[in-house]
Amino acid sequence: MKSFKTLFSALVLCAIFQLSAYAQTKIWVGPSGGTWHEALHWSPQGIPDGMLQDVIIPENSVVNIGTSSAITAFSNTITLEAGATINKTSNSTLFMNEGGVFAPTSQINFFEGNIGVGSSSTVTVNGALNILGELPKSISSSSTSTTSIDITGTMFIASSPEPLFLQEISIRILPSGMLTVEDATLDVSAFNARLSNEGLIQKNSGTGIFTIDTTFENDNGTINVSSGAMEVSGSSTLINGEYNVNQDGYFELGGAALHNISGVVAGQLDGPFILNSGARTLPEDDAIFNFSGPAGVQFSGGALAATGTTSTAFINRGLFTVINIGSAQQPFMGSATILRNESLVVFDTTVDAFVLSQSAILENTNEGTVTILEDTDIFGPVSNSGLIEKTGGTEEINFVSLINNEEGVFDIESGGVNFSSNFEGKGVVTGIGSFRTNTSDAIESIIAPGNDGPGTLTFENPLQFNATTDCEYQLQINGTTPDTEYDVFAINAPARLSGTFDIQLGFAPQIDDEFEVITAASITECNLPTQTTGFFDGMVYIFDVVCNLDNVVLRVVDITLGVTENTLSNSIAYPNPTRGAFTVQLDAPVTEINTTITNILGQVIAFERFVNTDTLKFNLQGGPGIYFVSLTTSERVSETIKIIKK
Repeated sequence: MKSFKTLFSALVLCAIFQLSAYAQTKIWVGPSGGTWHEALHWSPQGIPDGMLQDVIIPENSVVNIGTSSAITAFSNTITLEAGATINKTSNSTLFMNEGGVFAPTSQINFFEGNIGVGSSSTVTVNGALNILGELPKSISSSSTSTTSIDITGTMFIASSPEPLFLQEISIRILPSGMLTVEDATLDVSAFNARLSNEGLIQKNSGTGIFTIDTTFENDNGTINVSSGAMEVSGSSTLINGEYNVNQDGYFELGGAALHNISGVVAGQLDGPFILNSGARTLPEDDAIFNFSGPAGVQFSGGALAATGTTSTAFINRGLFTVINIGSAQQPFMGSATILRNESLVVFDTTVDAFVLSQSAILENTNEGTVTILEDTDIFGPVSNSGLIEKTGGTEEINFVSLINNEEGVFDIESGGVNFSSNFEGKGVVTGIGSFRTNTSDAIESIIAPGNDGPGTLTFENPLQFNATTDCEYQLQINGTTPDTEYDVFAINAPARLSGTFDIQLGFAPQIDDEFEVITAASITECNLPTQTTGFFDGMVYIFDVVCNLDNVVLRVVDITLGVTENTLSNSIAYPNPTRGAFTVQLDAPVTEINTTITNILGQVIAFERFVNTDTLKFNLQGGPGIYFVSLTTSERVSETIKIIKK
C-alpha cells in the first residue's frame, strides 16, 4: 500500500512538472543576433519547442531564425517588445499557435520559408512586417475567415520574382496601418486568402506591377500608385475609398474575377483606373466614380452589371472612357444596369460597338457629355438630357434607340448616325454630318445645322422625313452663301414639313435676298408658317417662307426698326453649341446690360457689363457641358439663354 502511494505521488509530481513546462513563458536572453535554436539563449533554459509556450523577445533584442527547413520555431504566442527584431533567413517555419503582438518599432524581417498562424488567431503588427529578398515565402493558416495578421503599423513587400503565397489567412491593413509594395505578387495557388485595406496601400518604387491574386477588399482605404502599376486579378469589393495613380501607371481590376463597387470611389487619376473584367453594383448602394485627373476610369472589358434592384446604378462624375485594349471580353452593359453620366463619357476609337443588354440604359444627364470619337455603334437605349457628340469618323454608326429630352443636344460633327429603332424627344439635333430615323418616327426636335458656324445637316433616310408641329428649324444666317454663310437642312427623302423657324441673323440682309435653307428629294406636304422674322442690329427682318417642290426658301420682304421697349425675349446666341466663343444678339440696343454665366450647378463662371450695344461677345471658359447666360438690363428686364459647350 505504501509503495502504491509513493508511486501515485510521483506520478502527480510528474504531471505537475509537465503542465508547468507547457505553461512556461520563454524569454530571450541571448546575444544580439543570436540564433533561436540555442537552449542557452532562453530563460528558462531550452529552445521553445511546444505550441503552448509563450515567447517574449525583450526590447532591442535581435533574434535570427536561420536553421534548416527541417526545424520549426514553435511558439504559442510571440510578443515583440519595442525595438526588438526577428530575422527569418532560412526555409523553415516560424509558427505562432495563438498569434502574437508586435510592439511599435519592433520588426520581423522575413527573407525565406513560412510563417504559420494557428486557426482562429490574430497577429497584431504595431511595428513592422517586412517581406524581403527574392527567395520563396509563404504565410499560412487553416481559416481565412477567422485567422488574420492585423497591420496597425507597417508592412513592406519588396520586389521579387517569387510570389508571396498566402494560404487560408487574411492580411488586414487597419485604419492606422500602411502596406508599402514594390514589384511583387500576392498569390494563393490552390488556397483561399484575403487582403483587406482600411488604411493605406502604396506603391512608391519599382516601375513594374504589384499583383493581388487574392481576394481583395478596400473599405474606405486609400491606394496610392506613385510608381509602376497595381493589378487586382482576384475577386474584389471596393466600398468607397480613395485611389490616386501616377501618370505613367495604372490601377486595374482584371483577371476573370468578379469585382464589386459600392459607394463613392474617388481620387486623382493621372494614370487610369481600369475595369478590365467589368464590375458590379451591390444591392445596397450605387457605385459612384468621382475621380479628378486627365486619365479617369477606363472600361476595357467585361460587363457593368447590377446585382441589386434596377434603382442601383453606376454613376460617373469624372472621365469615363470605354476602350478596347484587347481584353478577352469586350466591354458591355449587363441586363437591367444603369450607367448614369453626370460628367464625361468617351467612346474611344478602338471600340467598334457597345452593347446594352436587355433593360440596360445609358442615362446622360443635363450635366453630362458623351463623346463618340469615331465610329462606335451603340446597341441599346440611351436617354439624353445633356450633350452627345460624334466628333470623328466618316462612317454612319448605329445608334439604336435615343430619347433626346428637351434639354438634350445630339451633335453630329462627322459621319452619320442611324437611329434605327427609336428616335424621340424635343431636344436639339445639330452638326454637319447626317442622320436617319425609322420611317415611323415623327421628328419633333430642334434641327440646328452647323458646327461652330453655318453648315449643312443632312437627313439620309430615303423613304420619308416626317416633322411634327413641334419641330423647330434653328438657322444661322451670316451671309448669302449656302453652307458656309448660312445653314442648310438637306433632306434626302420625300418630306412632310411642319414646325417653326428660329432665325439667328449675323448680318444685315437686303430686301429680296433669298436663302435656300431646306432642300428635299420632294416636298409632299408643307405646313410651315408663311412668314418668319429675324433680328440684327436693332432691326427686324421679315421673311416670306416659300415652299417649292423640292426646297424651302426664305425671302426678305420687309425691314423695320426694332421694338423700342427693353425686351430680351428675342435674344439669340450663336453658334450654339459652341467650343468657347459665341455671340448673344439682342433684338435692340441697350444702354446698359449685366451678364452672368453659370454652370449647371449654379456656380458663377463669369460676369461682364456691356453698354450701348446690341451685340455681346463671349469666350466661355470651362469644360464641356451646359451653361446659362443671364441677361439683366438697367430697367431690370431679364432673360436666360442656355449654352452648350462642346
